[in-house]
Amino acid sequence: MAAWVTPAGLVFWQNFKMRLFKNLLFWLFFSGALLNVLASAPHTITLDGNMNEWGDDEIVWLDSQNDSPWGSFNELYKLGVTWDSDNFYFGLGAVLSSGNHLIVYIDTGTCGVSSVADLRSPEDINKRWYWAKNNYFDEGFRPSFQWHSYQTEFKGSAGGQGLYHYVYQAAQNVWQAQPATFLQSPRNPDSDGGVYREVEVAIPWTVLFGGVPAEGRVIKIIVSLNGGTDEGNGYYGSAHEAMPDQANTFPSVWYGSYTLTNYLTFVYDNGNNRSTIARNLTIETENNRAKIIWDKRGTRESTTYQVYHSTDLTRIKNLQGDYTETAENEIYLENLNRNVTYYVTIARKGENSRSELTHFILSGPVLSHKAVTNFSYPGKKCRLQFSSDRTLSTAKLYWRSGERMEFQEINLLSSGNTYYYDLTMPDASGNLDYYFVATDSEGATTLPRLSGNYYSITISSEIILNRAEQMIIPDEYNETNFSSYLDGENFLPGDRVRIRTFGYNDLDTVARSALPENLSLVCGYEISLQRGEKIYSPYFLGAETTLVLRHLSDYNISQLSLWYFDGRFWEKLDADSDNGRLRARIKALGRLAILAGSLPATAEAQKIARIAHSVFAPARGEFLEFIFAYRPTEIKFNVYNINGQRIYSGDSAIWNGRDSSGQIVEPGVYLYQLRYDGKKLTGSCVVLR
Repeated sequence: MAAWVTPAGLVFWQNFKMRLFKNLLFWLFFSGALLNVLASAPHTITLDGNMNEWGDDEIVWLDSQNDSPWGSFNELYKLGVTWDSDNFYFGLGAVLSSGNHLIVYIDTGTCGVSSVADLRSPEDINKRWYWAKNNYFDEGFRPSFQWHSYQTEFKGSAGGQGLYHYVYQAAQNVWQAQPATFLQSPRNPDSDGGVYREVEVAIPWTVLFGGVPAEGRVIKIIVSLNGGTDEGNGYYGSAHEAMPDQANTFPSVWYGSYTLTNYLTFVYDNGNNRSTIARNLTIETENNRAKIIWDKRGTRESTTYQVYHSTDLTRIKNLQGDYTETAENEIYLENLNRNVTYYVTIARKGENSRSELTHFILSGPVLSHKAVTNFSYPGKKCRLQFSSDRTLSTAKLYWRSGERMEFQEINLLSSGNTYYYDLTMPDASGNLDYYFVATDSEGATTLPRLSGNYYSITISSEIILNRAEQMIIPDEYNETNFSSYLDGENFLPGDRVRIRTFGYNDLDTVARSALPENLSLVCGYEISLQRGEKIYSPYFLGAETTLVLRHLSDYNISQLSLWYFDGRFWEKLDADSDNGRLRARIKALGRLAILAGSLPATAEAQKIARIAHSVFAPARGEFLEFIFAYRPTEIKFNVYNINGQRIYSGDSAIWNGRDSSGQIVEPGVYLYQLRYDGKKLTGSCVVLR
């Protein structure tokens, strides 16, 4: 039944193997022998379109059966991968209908394409190929082969279906699809859409690599369910379901462009007892322990794993020695020795086959770092630091943010064995990625240790707190004794407090002009209460509550003060300091700010933050104004000419340059006397024409 697209003599041998296998299954069934098939590479597959022969450790992906946007009649079920000394095998179980196409993209590590949208026809290099799709590939995956079928017909090489190799034609500067040799299980009836079918395919190693690949050679695969082709209108379908699962949402139209991001990786191993399941074993090391992480097989795998680790490679290959069992897909190995090579592999419990091998060495300095995950003060400095068990020869920070793709390098400062840098965060909300590299005589250590990984900080000017005994404001330390917080004692269950940090440029004209003279804004906080669907700001509390804010600046704490803005005046709050924080009792939520600097001596004594426009022109709408550091309970304001005659009297701290009858006074020098809350301030001003 199975047929090469090349020598017919092989058909007989394949049919013979298929009959032999069926007879063997018949014997196993009636003799009461074990029916669960456990197989591992190398394993020669009988290509009969029935995947029952495949070992459970060769079924590399089990897909969810309800994740296709096109419903249950267009679903991918499973993918099997294995090999022997002659062939690379894959098997598929799927349902397709509505003229859709099933495609397997294969990356062999040789020159491949970043998109299959403009592949040219094998028959006419000037014509777009019928099986080209509007698919693109993320960095790291560049296929050079594809196997495809119309629905689940599985016609082999008939009707333009089958295996094709992408060949670059330099003269025309295009990629052209060309048929390649392969072996496939028997075809299904035409137009057999909407019915679950299985197919098995063998590709000779000579086709993929020109011979048996070297140990460790990598093959990558993506299986995709695609829309069909409407050549007359120029529409070529794209992926709408895939194995493995993809990061991007599939397009809303059947021919919309789509980028495939995730793929399965297989590492060739010519040893026995080798499971082909792509586990993607990765290692993170920290001090004297290692974290082993691996991939589950699709979304449906539920099993117990056995993690083998040893310094003896032979024992690991034969699944001998100590192992640890877990139902998760990660585990920590503790109390490891440094400068020793450890080998790791995993197996599913009850299966005598192992995953790919990996190894690691604990060397270089031992680093300790508490990752920064949130930072709520755009434009402010955040300390990024780690400690080492020894003095380092170099210590570097690498960071990037926004649209910048390249990491920037910074040499860290040191204090003892602590290495740090106060990095200024971006002014806008977003993410900042970073990692460290430390070196000494033993070598280099990267944090995080996993290659290509990094820590990521979410920078947001808005924080939402749920009612609690202490509502922690996230900052770079994530520890209560270093964090900003607001006591939750005066809030109701279900209340949420929203905090938005702001800078000087975010202030409106009134708040900006009211800032006390000689003081600069370090960080502002717009604090509001959300109760149900309503948001209140300002919100007056029933009783005073404690607010603690980190200032995150280079100022000495003695230069900082905490202020509250009531819509017209900035009022200085009584605040004390501790651990680089300002602590105050507040009566209302609203706009608060940490200011730096010192008030003029006279203004400080009189509690006046600033005197605005002591020289002004009333005809141009200008006026003299006294801006207080708090709201006075009573004001009495008098203005006198140089002869000592009172020309104006009022209960406001503003004079618009008019006398008591409302007429603009003559240009010249005038004296004023301001009385408020038992205090008196005198001075002079100049009225211009």
